[in-house]
Amino acid sequence: MTVHAYRERSPADWLFGPEQDWAHLAVLAPVGYERYARLRFIPDPEFLGQRESDANIPDRGGPDPSEIWQMGVAVTHLARHTTTPDDCFYLIWEGWPKVAALSTGLGAATIDLADDRGSVVRSYYLYRGDTDLIGWDDDEGEGLGSRLPVPAFVWPADRAWCMVRDVDPHFASIGASSAGIADLLDDSRIDVVEDEFPREPPWYA
Repeated sequence: MTVHAYRERSPADWLFGPEQDWAHLAVLAPVGYERYARLRFIPDPEFLGQRESDANIPDRGGPDPSEIWQMGVAVTHLARHTTTPDDCFYLIWEGWPKVAALSTGLGAATIDLADDRGSVVRSYYLYRGDTDLIGWDDDEGEGLGSRLPVPAFVWPADRAWCMVRDVDPHFASIGASSAGIADLLDDSRIDVVEDEFPREPPWYA
């Protein structure tokens, strides 16, 4: 597992092109991919207005795997569908505890998501590394990844796929090739469902 702060903003420029809807971008994978899916950390709501605290979560006989581990499993599949598996970018939301001080100290570039009026609605710090996101789940690890929270965006340098995990939704959104999404759907360790256009996922109240 390798990850380090990245000082140049340009690798993230493609995310904020004019074809992207800022209101969706923080939550849903960017437009332009062949196929989309959602990695669900808890099941979708069963009725309108349901709260996350009332979600019907299956009893698996033990603690549920962490979100970052589940994202890491997904990335191990997606890594087979990129020409740059050892060159991956991560955006970390600035609102996580201690992230701003850590990232500023390391010199990570600040990436802002602004609305149509130019007001910043999300700010992130840019990191670069490989696709070993599972390694971030090691609380006792010595690498920088084990000190970082769940990334808000993950994509390889060739942009073959992109995963988006905003702080509020109960899922991560993934855009990839048809083969990449098929691999995710085949793994029973994670709960992945395909998204159809127009993408309007179910929300908890």
